[in-house]
Amino acid sequence: KDFGELNPTQTGILKNVFSNDLNLIQGPPGTGKTFLSSFITYNIFNFRKDKSEKILLCAPSNSASDNLALNLIKLNKAIGGKMKILRIYAKSREMFPIKSELLEISLHYTLEHYPEKGDKEEKEIIEEIINSTDIVISTCSTSWDDRIKGFPFPFILIDESTQCCEIETLIPIVSGCKHLTLIGDQKQLPPVVLHPKATKTGMNISLFERMVKLYPELFNMLTIQY
Repeated sequence: KDFGELNPTQTGILKNVFSNDLNLIQGPPGTGKTFLSSFITYNIFNFRKDKSEKILLCAPSNSASDNLALNLIKLNKAIGGKMKILRIYAKSREMFPIKSELLEISLHYTLEHYPEKGDKEEKEIIEEIINSTDIVISTCSTSWDDRIKGFPFPFILIDESTQCCEIETLIPIVSGCKHLTLIGDQKQLPPVVLHPKATKTGMNISLFERMVKLYPELFNMLTIQY
């Protein structure tokens, strides 16, 4: 209740997520896509059979990834902080100012304040941090960062997936994905592809759109607008 409750449409989609290994959710503006993403993530966290299996949340931009993280932090506080969340930024962005609640869960801050470092190398400490984490949040491109790309992520959710070109969406899902949820709105901003040859070969089509055409039975739409 401290976080909010799902409406009947969102509840129905949440149930469907656990019936299929691939889920396609369209959310027009103001229908609570990111709000639903937090509930999906928590339920995967809560009901996964193997508690060592990790969840990866991605989006095409840092602002969208931060929005995912902020919503999940809020839900986590409402449930008593059960989920261990880690936000990973590209090294080139680690010096940028970010909100304190995001800084506290960031990899570079956690690494800097890691207790009992001893003689451990940085790579070893990072492995310990990620091994103790339930949910990792990054952009799609940063999910291929050397610090995390060796870790398997069976459960993956990509928000704003209709703004990703197909190859960008594939980056996070090649690391052992077994359950994929794509959320977006193909009626809004498509992938930005500037080169005409790339557009001609279909690079301006998102994986979300392609999957909707191939598997229309897996398509769900949020219908209540706030």
